[in-house]
Amino acid sequence: MYILHIPSWFPDESKPFTGNFIEKHIEAISLCIPSVTLRVEKTVEPHKPMEDRLLSPNNRLITYYVHQKDGFLHRFRAKIMTQFMYQKGSVYIEKNYGIPALIHLHVALPMGNFALMLKKRWNVPLMLSEHWSVYHPENYQLISKRTKRNLHRVISKCDGLTTVSNHLMNAVKNLYPLKQGFVISNVCNTDLFVPDQTSQTKKQIIHISTLDHNAKNFIGILNVIKEIKALRDDFVLNVISEFEKPEIVQFVKENQLEDCVHFLGRMPEQEVADTLSKNDFLILFSNYENQPCVILEAFSCGLPVIATSVGGIPEIVNDERGVLIPRKDEKALKDAILKMLDNHTHYNKTDIRDYAVHNFSPDQIGNAFHHIYKMLLAH
Repeated sequence: MYILHIPSWFPDESKPFTGNFIEKHIEAISLCIPSVTLRVEKTVEPHKPMEDRLLSPNNRLITYYVHQKDGFLHRFRAKIMTQFMYQKGSVYIEKNYGIPALIHLHVALPMGNFALMLKKRWNVPLMLSEHWSVYHPENYQLISKRTKRNLHRVISKCDGLTTVSNHLMNAVKNLYPLKQGFVISNVCNTDLFVPDQTSQTKKQIIHISTLDHNAKNFIGILNVIKEIKALRDDFVLNVISEFEKPEIVQFVKENQLEDCVHFLGRMPEQEVADTLSKNDFLILFSNYENQPCVILEAFSCGLPVIATSVGGIPEIVNDERGVLIPRKDEKALKDAILKMLDNHTHYNKTDIRDYAVHNFSPDQIGNAFHHIYKMLLAH
C-alpha cells in the first residue's frame, strides 16, 4: 500500500524553493505511509534519462525530463512531451509498484486533469491539498473563465480537500462544491530550525521571501527601514531570497541603505535555518498569504514575528508570538518594528518554539494526513 503524489509545483535546480512546502508535506507523509511522487521537469539537457530515487526509506521520487529550447515551436513540443511523459510515468509506476491506494494531488492546476484521469483509470480515491492564493477574491477575479472551469472540474471530483488555513478553506468553499474539507498546516522541520543563543552587536531583523512586489510588498519594508534608519542605527535587515531584483538593489543604493540592508541571496535549507536562528525577529509585509512557512520556521527558532493580518496569518500569530498589522500600512509597520527592536527579548522563546513543535512538526502533520487517508479509504 502506498500513496501516489502528483504535485503541480515542486522544487528544481533553477528554483529550489518553488513548491518546497509541497515537498515538505510529502516528506512528512512518508513518515507514516509509503509515498511515491511523480513529476516531469523541463531541462536544457537533451536525452536526460528518467530518475527513480529513494529519498528516504518510504519516500520515492520519480522524475522524467523534457528537453526544452527557446522558441514557440520548441515550447509547444515540450508541452506535448510533458503530457506524454506523465502518461509514461504512470505506466512505469503501475508496472513496478502496482496501483496506489490513493492519489494525492498537490495544487489543482496544472496537474488536476491528469490526476482525474488516473483516478478514473485505477478507481481509487483522489485527495487535493491546496496552497494556491488564486482563490482569494482579489486574485480570483483576475483569472480566466477557462481556468475557473478547470478548477471547478477538478475540485468537484476530488474525494477530499485540505488547505493550510481556515481562511483558504473558506475561500474555496465559497467558490466550489466540496465533498469533505480539512485544515492541515504547512510543515516545519523542527529538528533543523532550532534556537541559537549567539549575541550580535546590532539587533538582527530578517525577511525571507520571493521579493515579489504584488504579494510580498518588500519595497514597503524598505520605505520603512529608510525612515527608521534616520532615527537609529542599532539594527540590520537580513534578506534571504532565491530571486534577484535589480530595482530593489538599486533602491537600496540610491537611499544609502547598504550598511543596514544585507542581501544574503539563495541558501540551502540548513544555512537558512542557521541564519534565521541568529536573528531577533522576522518581518513580513505581505498583501496576501495563506500560511507562510517562514513564520513556522521563525517560531521553531523561538523568534517573534511582525506580519500583516492577511490570509491564514492571524490564525497563528498572536500577542504571545508577535504583532499583527494592517496590510500596506507603513506607519503601523514602522511602529511595530520600533517597538520590537526594544522589546523582542520580552517574548518567551521556549513557548514560541513549543507551539511550533506541537503544531507543525513532521510527525504531527504526517499523522494528520494519515488519519484523513484512512477516512477516505474507509469510504
